[in-house]
Amino acid sequence: MDIESKSKLYLPIVVIVFLVFLFQLTTLSAFRMNGDEAIYMLIMEELGKITGGQWPSMNPIIHYSGPLNFWALGSVYALTSMLPQIEPAAWMVRLPPFLFFWIGTWFLFAEIRRWSLSSAMWFLFFAAITPMTLVYSRVAFPHSFMLGLFSVCVAESMRIYRTGNVRLLLLFFLAGVSADLHTTAVFGMAVVFMPVARIIARQSIRQPGRFIIGCTFFLVIAYPVIRNFPPPIEAGAEKGRSILMEVRNLLNIVSGYQPYIFWLHKDIAPNLLLAVFLCLTGYVMYREWWAVKRSSYSLDKFLKAFFLLHIVGTAVILFMCYSGRSLVLIGHERYFLSLVPGWVLIASDAFRRWSGKLGGVFLALLFVFYFSRLAIPVVGASMENDPSLLAARWLVKHCPSRECVAVAENFWNYWPIRYYTRDSIDLNYHGDNWKTARLHALNGRETASCWYAYKGVKFVGTWKNKVDFIKQSGSDGETCFLGSVSKP
Repeated sequence: MDIESKSKLYLPIVVIVFLVFLFQLTTLSAFRMNGDEAIYMLIMEELGKITGGQWPSMNPIIHYSGPLNFWALGSVYALTSMLPQIEPAAWMVRLPPFLFFWIGTWFLFAEIRRWSLSSAMWFLFFAAITPMTLVYSRVAFPHSFMLGLFSVCVAESMRIYRTGNVRLLLLFFLAGVSADLHTTAVFGMAVVFMPVARIIARQSIRQPGRFIIGCTFFLVIAYPVIRNFPPPIEAGAEKGRSILMEVRNLLNIVSGYQPYIFWLHKDIAPNLLLAVFLCLTGYVMYREWWAVKRSSYSLDKFLKAFFLLHIVGTAVILFMCYSGRSLVLIGHERYFLSLVPGWVLIASDAFRRWSGKLGGVFLALLFVFYFSRLAIPVVGASMENDPSLLAARWLVKHCPSRECVAVAENFWNYWPIRYYTRDSIDLNYHGDNWKTARLHALNGRETASCWYAYKGVKFVGTWKNKVDFIKQSGSDGETCFLGSVSKP
């Protein structure tokens, strides 16, 4: 079949991708903000150091992620702080990785289009609706930038293979930025650029000056992360797992079950449907492997090595998770994000070959299967307010700093409340908070406390005002008290 024979699908794909983009963009604040996202409001403290003549921290949050993602994730929040009429919202920290994902997707789409317009269109479609991209393009984690960055890396690897020309400085810049995001990106860089390793080596020998400058460039960018390499991977709470359990969770990632559980706390797809989808996925990938193995087409030669390396890279990261950061813990699927653009490319090429005259049917079924699982819960969540936002508004009104000190339960609602209030109140925390923050003395002031509204938990103490904020989809509500209160 001619590789450009499915032009009738191009318009539906463009329409679907545009609608997904618009939906995702307008619902970025749906679902409550967690502490890991809200902690990027610390950018305001770092900017305060600059204006006060001090040198800010490279990354005041975590040592295994560099400063670039910290400043990028906090940038919109910092800029909007100068516009008091714009209230703090979750979209402010989720917007940078979301836009970066779509920019990287466009770069890779443009490169694939040079080889096959049909594969490029399928890539655009799968990039828009794959669960790992649907979920993690809207999560304010450093790892989320890997979706866009590695789309650019894959595009550059394909360009090097196509032209034989290596832009060494750009290559080392991409390597440095990937290391800045997370140490697992090292595996992704090896997988993506190994098919063109010989070309890169030859050009590095021919241009030793650029190679040395590039290495220096990489070390400067990556130093904040590589100085702490490797990060600790053992987690005592995850003991007792097995390699079979890790493989099971990897299959859950492929089906979309695990990323949806992470973001939505539920997945509306029946288990039988997920099993059928996994079987279909295995069959399509099997067909794709034999197609690229037997083909002499230039792109297929690249995809053959690319396919094998992605299998190896997936196995390495899976073993890393088995050794420490187990996939049993929901959220650890983020360690595979550097490989997602490559797998999406491979799946796109498979559907270019396989869908045939039934392409329109597959297009509709895949769209419903993937996207509705996210869209339905998000629409519901968009009609609700984050309980931490409601608690923050209540504290601003009832607990002004001149006469009151507020207390959050722990890390998970302390940082969102602090994010939503822009530090306009004196806020302490009661329980665990792995990122130490300044505690405010009472100095005779009264207290106001906000706790998660767990079922069956009794609160003791004396208070004169109490309010319950309803439970939001997939999360606990919060109860706030004006007065002295503690859990038994």
